[in-house]
Amino acid sequence: MTVVPRRPLTIVAVNKFRAPTGGADTFYVKLNQALRKRGHRVVEFSTDQFGDVQSDPEASFVWGLKADAAGKASIVDLARAYVHGIWNSEAEREMRKLLERVRPDVVHIHNIFYQLSHSIVGPIRKLGLPIILTLHDYHPVCASNYLYFRGRLCEDCKRGIHHILANRCFRDSIVASSMAFLSMALRSRGNAYLDQVAHVVSPSRFLLEKIAEFGLQLPNHSILPVFYDVPPSTPSSRPGKTVLYLGQFLEQRVQPAETAPPGGIGHPVYRRAEPVPAARAERLHQALVPHGVQQPVHGRAGQADALAELGRCQAVRHGAQDAQDLRGPGDDLDASRRHRHHSPVPASRG
Repeated sequence: MTVVPRRPLTIVAVNKFRAPTGGADTFYVKLNQALRKRGHRVVEFSTDQFGDVQSDPEASFVWGLKADAAGKASIVDLARAYVHGIWNSEAEREMRKLLERVRPDVVHIHNIFYQLSHSIVGPIRKLGLPIILTLHDYHPVCASNYLYFRGRLCEDCKRGIHHILANRCFRDSIVASSMAFLSMALRSRGNAYLDQVAHVVSPSRFLLEKIAEFGLQLPNHSILPVFYDVPPSTPSSRPGKTVLYLGQFLEQRVQPAETAPPGGIGHPVYRRAEPVPAARAERLHQALVPHGVQQPVHGRAGQADALAELGRCQAVRHGAQDAQDLRGPGDDLDASRRHRHHSPVPASRG
């Protein structure tokens, strides 16, 4: 049984890529699909990238350059991408046109750096529309998104964002890092980005707490675990001594063998992983067991319906027959928070 929403919403969904290139993009696409199935209108705003993902007829796509295409790009396109990474006037202009056409109830932002930039925030707030921001990484406090730099965890920007330049932490390039530095400097100003967001949704409490350690005050926020499609049932098998990893092989997720603790499981991404000791595999298994998250929701009336729908979609996509069955006496997001989940490491690409 599908829960009928209070009323259909018109949502402008914003992400730097329109088709999956990683976890954040996959979440963006699947959430949009889930909202549509529940009767809402979702209008995409993104870069004009590859992919045949279904989109609204009024969707708007602007020029953008993926990082892995930079090697084949012309000097003109590289210069254009550099400027857009700091302030994308084209995205600002097209966002204004889109909002005037569709007049949405809410704008839901995902990942926008360094393709769309925070230039899109101005037109949204000028019309008085509420903004919901879903975090997928540490971009509010880290230019490279991961709090990771050359084989180590990095929180140097707690002491100032000039470390972006000193460390060349964005793609190990002074040019790319200067773009990231200017972007961070501009969006950190008052009334530029985060302080214009009505509500922040985070996949984990840890992510919120880590951002807070940098002294950044987030607006009203809630914890809403990342959903995943329930896999088909498979025959049970006997526990073994190896672990099969399914996911992106990114340097910040794999500890190099030379720095891993004795008996650890760290391996460089280019080397075949050896079997994990049984005890270690068991500890890893226990760490991966989904766990519940409880967090009060602080919302405003302007985006209450949209937040409630995000929560219901999470519960429905988790396999619940009826989100009403999971809802407690509190708010509508109880449905998703009460269901067990697995929250992956934040991911962002491009």
